[in-house]
Amino acid sequence: MKLNLIYPILLTALLVLLFLGLGEHILYSKSRIGRILPVVLIFGGIPFTIYKTLLFFLDKKNATKYAALSILILGPGFGIWSKYLSENDFKNYGKVTNGKVIEREWARVNNRGRWTITAEFEFNSKKYLTFSKDDNDNKFRINDKIRIRFSIRNPENNEIIDLK
Repeated sequence: MKLNLIYPILLTALLVLLFLGLGEHILYSKSRIGRILPVVLIFGGIPFTIYKTLLFFLDKKNATKYAALSILILGPGFGIWSKYLSENDFKNYGKVTNGKVIEREWARVNNRGRWTITAEFEFNSKKYLTFSKDDNDNKFRINDKIRIRFSIRNPENNEIIDLK
């Protein structure tokens, strides 16, 4: 009987980790490892533990179906949750500063392309980078000034205002 509780407990722990346990440094991480952890949980760890948990109650076919369906719920759910956390952080600790464009790149997608830019700004004598953002109007060049909104609590949570 104790073995039957392992997967439900693990499932609960992974869900808590995904929605409450991932720190802001993971949510706004620019590193590959930080950005891949939620993906691994959403597409691997949680569906697997759901599958193993459901095998106690359902046949393999239905357990597989519900585990796959969980991805369609977890993916958008996590996206909405992380957007809410980011906006709440901006609301309570947001500040606008000037930064500059440091990278401008032509990104080719499906025989089409678009310009993307990355900006840099400084806060408390430390430099921070934004995520790459599409410059649909092709109006920014390297070293152009650009407005950036960031959280003074966690400057890794930032966005380029001029490209909203």
